[in-house]
This record gives sequence, structure tokens and C-alpha cells, in this order.
Amino acid sequence: MKTCFFHIEKTAGTSIYDVILFNSPDCVVFYPWYFKTNEHTLRPEKLQRFLDKVDPKRERGIGGHPLRPDDRIMKDYFTFTFLRDPIKRYLSYYLFITKHLKIKISLDQYLNDPYFHDFMTGRMSASKNIDEALMRLEQMSFVGLTERYADSMLALKSLNPGFIDRLFLSNSREAKNDYLEFYNALSSENQEKVLLNNQFDSRLYQRGLELNTRSLKGMKNSTEGFEVVSEKELNDRLMISKKYRRSHYLLHDFRISFSTKLFTGNRAFLTQVQHKWQS
Repeated sequence: MKTCFFHIEKTAGTSIYDVILFNSPDCVVFYPWYFKTNEHTLRPEKLQRFLDKVDPKRERGIGGHPLRPDDRIMKDYFTFTFLRDPIKRYLSYYLFITKHLKIKISLDQYLNDPYFHDFMTGRMSASKNIDEALMRLEQMSFVGLTERYADSMLALKSLNPGFIDRLFLSNSREAKNDYLEFYNALSSENQEKVLLNNQFDSRLYQRGLELNTRSLKGMKNSTEGFEVVSEKELNDRLMISKKYRRSHYLLHDFRISFSTKLFTGNRAFLTQVQHKWQS
């Protein structure tokens, strides 16, 4: 079964990729640096041309930040995404771009930039239409939750047999920041902004919670019947997988050809934000 993972930023996606690539190193993950953008710029004919090039015998799955729910993918693939508590995700993203990416953007600038508002909704609907986003969420084969990472990964394995055979059940990059403390330290005005900026995401997350609960209902709340790998074994395997993926990207790029690049005309997300706030 062909599988597509729609990776929303700061929802444990990197840990999920670790598990996927541990099991299936031939999956194609479209990282932002690969297509030079985090944003969705696939024209329908180019998307179809790309999907026609994906060989399920060689590439069991696709995923990445730049991909968005599309009718061609939704009908032919087992699709899934993970959502996260909107407030935690929102604050986590701010800390990520300022501390990890070293982008100079103040909290006030972040809070007042519509690009970051209702971010999960925007990944389901380009226009951030909550009704369209909810419809796309309903169409997913599975919706996982970062807060229920272990149970969600067990459910994913059960619902999509053969894609994940061995599991690593903890979020290996689980944030150590106390987002509640961060939020409580904000002024009352900024707290209101945080809530207002995530009002659609809160609705989306609530529906995701209901869908996730429905998927988990009746499932065994244990790892019985599943092989669980250690963090060391996971890391050792991923070092080998990383070297494999470098050559795999080159081969995949050759097969698609540079003349039919799918993502063009947009600067990389990092470049976009750096240019905006450092110019």
C-alpha cells in the first residue's frame, strides 16, 4: 500500500520519520532543502507527473513539509498526519525558529505575523479555510496526536500493515520546554493573542482528538505483538539509512529530471523568514 505522511511542523514529525525510515529507508521524504521551499507550489499537472514517477515497488511512501492534501493523493494513498495541542505547537515553533534556526524575530513580531496564525489549518487548507481543513482531516486514513505519540504509532502500525514492522515508541525529540510556564509568563494581552491566533487550529485539533480516539477505541493498550526497538538500535540503523538516502535522493532526482522540477519560484522558508526580519 502506498503511504503519504503530511508533516506539519513541530508535531513530532522528525521522530515519526525516524521510525518510518528505520523500517523503510526507500521512502522519499521531501525535506524543504530538497525542493527549496516549505510551501505548497505544486501545479496539478506537475503533481500528477510526480506521482506517476513514484514506484510503489521501490518507494513505499512519500511525505514532507511541502506536500499538501490533494485529491490525487487522498484517493490513491494511505494518508496520515499528526496534530499537536495548538498552544504548545505555536510556542514550540517560535522557540524553534529563534533558538535552533537563529532567526531574529521578536515575540511581538511573531504574534502579529499572520503567516504563523492557525498554522495547522493552513497546512490542510492553503486559504486557511477551517471548513476545508476539517474536510481534509476527515479524509485522512489516520490522524495521530503528538500527545498520544506511543498509542498513535501503535494504531498506525495496525491500520497500515507492513509499512512499519518495528517501533520506537517514545518521541525521541520530545520538547523539554515547559510551554505552560512560558505561556503563563506572557502578558494577558499576549495570552489573548496566542489564543486568538490559534482559534481555527483549536477546532481542528478538537476534531483530530475525536478521530484519534475513534481509531484507538478497541485497540490493545500494549505493545503485545509488536517488536519495539531501543533508542541505540534506532540511532545505529538511522546512520546507515542516512547514507543510503543521500544516494537515493540523487537517483530519484535523476528519474524525475530537473526539467520537471515540482517546486519552483519560492524561496526556502528559512530564507523567507530571515529576509523578512533581518532586512
